[in-house]
Amino acid sequence: MEERIHLLNQGKIALIGFRGVGKSSVAKRVASQMKYSSLSLDNYITENEKMSIKDIVSQKGWNYFRDLEEKYLFKVSDQKKIVLDTGGGFLEGHDGLFSSVKSALVRNNFYCIYLFLRGELIIERLEKIKGSESRPSLGNSSELEVIYKKREPWYRSISDFTVDTENLNVNQVVDAVYEKVSKTNADGIIH
Repeated sequence: MEERIHLLNQGKIALIGFRGVGKSSVAKRVASQMKYSSLSLDNYITENEKMSIKDIVSQKGWNYFRDLEEKYLFKVSDQKKIVLDTGGGFLEGHDGLFSSVKSALVRNNFYCIYLFLRGELIIERLEKIKGSESRPSLGNSSELEVIYKKREPWYRSISDFTVDTENLNVNQVVDAVYEKVSKTNADGIIH
């Protein structure tokens, strides 16, 4: 627990969760409130690779993209006073399997906050924006459900704290995250 508090005190926060849950919006607002930097892993990759994720995946494949996630996670792992938006699939490695390397990179270097939303609501959100994204499709509703069920326990396994976002607007999620990371007592115990 003390190690986890140390990460929080250094301002090393990662927001994790499925695509469409609001990680990017929340990361920017929490970072602004805390006077930290905000970094989207997906944007960091596209800026450095000079290609959209959709193009990277279509031209070089998912495994190549998963390797890039690991490379860029390593590059940002020593930054402090940062709120990192990890991207929804960052815990996947080659062939859709759990990546213990990326899990350890994030878990060992960031205080992890899981933005949770039930699978059916995520699928509903993603169906509404299908085709308008610069990210590759994860498939139809039943394929999304399979991916969600696979990833959800992964998020829980590395999270220090979970915010159930179902009945919250973005500002309320930001408030919940901010309250959690800013309340430490004299003993360094998170309330």
